[in-house]
Amino acid sequence: MLNFKDEFELCIDAYEVSIRAATDLQLTIARVVANEPVRSFAATCADLTRDIGATQVSSARWILDV
Repeated sequence: MLNFKDEFELCIDAYEVSIRAATDLQLTIARVVANEPVRSFAATCADLTRDIGATQVSSARWILDV
């Protein structure tokens, strides 16, 4: 049987990095934009992206045991 544990871990790590990059972009937009409704929306989207991504990464690590 082939062991893909390292490959799974690399894919999950890459996904986690992309979630962090998306969250950082959204937080940067929230800091730069002067319009308050847009700022709040961008910050809320960043929080949701971070939380959903963390849940997905945690679940994938648990299911795949990596």
